This record gives sequence, structure tokens and C-alpha cells, in this order.
Amino acid sequence: MCVAVPGRVLAVEAGASQARVAFGATERAVDVTMTPDVQPGDWVITHSGFALRVVSADHAAETLRLFGTLESGGTAGPESRGTGTDYDVGAVGSLGVPPASLP
Repeated sequence: MCVAVPGRVLAVEAGASQARVAFGATERAVDVTMTPDVQPGDWVITHSGFALRVVSADHAAETLRLFGTLESGGTAGPESRGTGTDYDVGAVGSLGVPPASLP
């Protein structure tokens, strides 16, 4: 199974197709050829070192919440949305999404 992961763009190298992207406390170089208009602060969905598309902060937060639910063995159905019990608010907050903005 392949998983695409959201990350927050920290910096885009001028004249290059690379960006520094944060995945929690980890930073990685990511190829942004497929997302040429990406800017620092944007959220991108990445897979295998490539940014596939730019997404909203809400989309990134929901994806991270669902990852947390899967990791904890909880349910990911509509009944779990907004409960605040299925993800680690501190971990998501460290990704740059303020906990107050989470569902």
C-alpha cells in the first residue's frame, strides 16, 4: 500500500525544483516540479519525495487526523469526527496546524 503524506513547505529554492518540507519535526527535500506555484507556508501532499499537489490546511489537518486514528486503532468514520479523541493534538500542532483549527 502506498501512502501520500501532507507536509508544510518551509522554503522553496530559487531557480530549482526543490523545497524544504516539514513533516512534524522532520524536514525533507521534496521535488516540486509538479507543483510549480508552491510557496512557503503551503501544504502539499507528497509521495516518494515528490509534491503531488497543494492542499488546504484543513485538508492536511483532516488527513493527519485520519492517520492518527488509524495509528491508534480507532474508527475513522463520520461518528469520530470532531471528538478530539482520535488524534494527538500536540503532534498535529507541531506540524503548524493550530489545534483550534482542527475539526
